[in-house]
Amino acid sequence: MQKIFLLLLATLLLLSGFNVGVSRAQSVVLLPVADTSNDYNGVDLDITAVLYGLLADAGLQLVEDTAVRSFMAANRLRYSGVIDSFATRKMGRELGADIVLLTTLCENGAPGKKRFGLVLTALETVNGEVVWSAQDSSSLLQETALFGVGEPLDGPDLKLRILQLLAERTADELPLIVPLLPSGAHQLKLVDIQIEPEFLRGGESVKCQLELESLGEMPKRVVLKNCGGEVDLVPGKSMGEFNGRWRALADEGEYKLSLTFMNESGDQITTISDVAKYTVFNRAPQLLVELKQGLAVNDVTIFRERLLISSRLQPKRLVSRWQVKVIRSDGRVMVDDNMDGELPCDLVWTGCNNKRQRLPDGEYDLLVKIWDAAGNQAEASRKVSILSECQPIEVKTVRKGKKNFVHIESQESSLKSLELDWRLQVLLPDGELVMEHSGTTLPVDLELPDEIDVDFLVFSIDVRDQIGNTFSVADSRLQMPDTGLHLAQQKKQWSDDF
Repeated sequence: MQKIFLLLLATLLLLSGFNVGVSRAQSVVLLPVADTSNDYNGVDLDITAVLYGLLADAGLQLVEDTAVRSFMAANRLRYSGVIDSFATRKMGRELGADIVLLTTLCENGAPGKKRFGLVLTALETVNGEVVWSAQDSSSLLQETALFGVGEPLDGPDLKLRILQLLAERTADELPLIVPLLPSGAHQLKLVDIQIEPEFLRGGESVKCQLELESLGEMPKRVVLKNCGGEVDLVPGKSMGEFNGRWRALADEGEYKLSLTFMNESGDQITTISDVAKYTVFNRAPQLLVELKQGLAVNDVTIFRERLLISSRLQPKRLVSRWQVKVIRSDGRVMVDDNMDGELPCDLVWTGCNNKRQRLPDGEYDLLVKIWDAAGNQAEASRKVSILSECQPIEVKTVRKGKKNFVHIESQESSLKSLELDWRLQVLLPDGELVMEHSGTTLPVDLELPDEIDVDFLVFSIDVRDQIGNTFSVADSRLQMPDTGLHLAQQKKQWSDDF
């Protein structure tokens, strides 16, 4: 009964197309073992060599490892880090392989872990699809013999045991894989497509460069389509290269591109939608510039040591180049920074020129300019003033009517609206206090007592402006205003003495 069952099973396997040893031996590509135990992109060539030998001893027909590595180098598989269906089918065609075997090492007996495990995955080379997978893992603790009887395994023994088990299983099961019929998948691979420029203005020229790879013949016609029509890409100098050029549409917006491939009879092979795009910008964005760490007085931003220049675009847009200029009142350019790339959100200017020399105090025009990715220009200008020291303060006495006053004002007319913290002390020549005042605005008149009858007073003043500069005068003489009454008393006293 058992023999009849086995004969029936063998007959069914033959009828269903399973390989039971009658067909030719399958050729297998063993790729280098990927080691993810320590690095996401690691490779373990030692385990690869051991597994290669075990699979060969188990009866599998393996492609020479030198040919496999040459193929990987020529097709930059390690660089891309991806084995896709196209690469699998190409290996089948160029290396004469039926199966591509991928091996991933998940545990590699790291210190303190004592574990080892790996996964094998088989891809058939007709369509590049996964058709089989197996995994196995173990640890030194798991392999301890019952009651501790027997010689315990060490790390290398554990690895070899797992590799032997998987190699035997692979050799037993791979020949039973049914070769899949082609699923109608096209034989083309889009290697690269470049649209230059990606951002431009309406009506400007757009260039497309396409690189294809084919397992068979190249398509006879490649058509690039967008909402503006169709462009036939012409073959380039090298195999698989196609080029084309057209005028960008006039209206602003994003234009998606698709590719259609046709054979010699004009039949469509396949179409790839939204394969690339270009964007039309006809107007520059608005450039908004805000000055920080300075003091805004009317339309001028005053700063002492540093000025923070914050810039942004509305709406947001890629910037290809930017420029910052500082221009003196006579038109001479003191600073000119011109850089490629995105405009930084924040720039710091310390009041120096391009030679890192501090500029003199005074007013300047700050100009910020950008060129967006399409070449449109936008700019914004601000007036700034460097003020590295407090402006001198003038203190004097004035007479208004029959009253005497101490008058305080800034000697710089453009800064009279600048708020100041000041403190004034006035003394008689003998040191007696006459007045003591403080305030935040200038100019100001402070009334003196009527009974003062001296030729001069002594004053001290401390001033601090809003950006931190200070000014001080100590024990300075303040001449009293000359009045007719005081002059008459002097003449009378001289006449009497004479």
